[in-house]
Amino acid sequence: MLTQAGIVVALKDAGWEQLKYKATIKVLPPSACELCSKGQGCGAGLFARLLRMRPTELILPVTNELKVGQRVWLAMDERQAAKQAWFWYGLPILGFVLGASLPLWLPSMVSGSNFAMAQPGQDALSLLSGTLLLITCWAGTRLLQRPQLPRVLLNSPCRD
Repeated sequence: MLTQAGIVVALKDAGWEQLKYKATIKVLPPSACELCSKGQGCGAGLFARLLRMRPTELILPVTNELKVGQRVWLAMDERQAAKQAWFWYGLPILGFVLGASLPLWLPSMVSGSNFAMAQPGQDALSLLSGTLLLITCWAGTRLLQRPQLPRVLLNSPCRD
């Protein structure tokens, strides 16, 4: 389970019966984790201190009774996070590589030879076809794959 500490900075009534609130949660840097502060964590706190990233705020649907200023933990299953990363990043990059390679493979497949000589304009065609397949894969991901939101936990998932 991937977890990250956060603080509720705002609550808004969602207006649904099943969903009571929309909470704005400020994600704390990894150094705020108890294990990171003891030097026993995953090491993400070290990168957070080196990069000094701006705090991220997420607006998440919650059913729990939260209070502004309350510390919460955001949690997501590792498999789900890896699946999301593959669909949102890996698939478009793979599409670009395959699309850029297509103009190089096609002439040799058509001519039946093992190796085709580079033709004028083939680089531009590779860039164009790679970009078109990247955009196609990205658009397909946006249409077919919905982002998985993290769950909001009230108790720390860390085990000391």
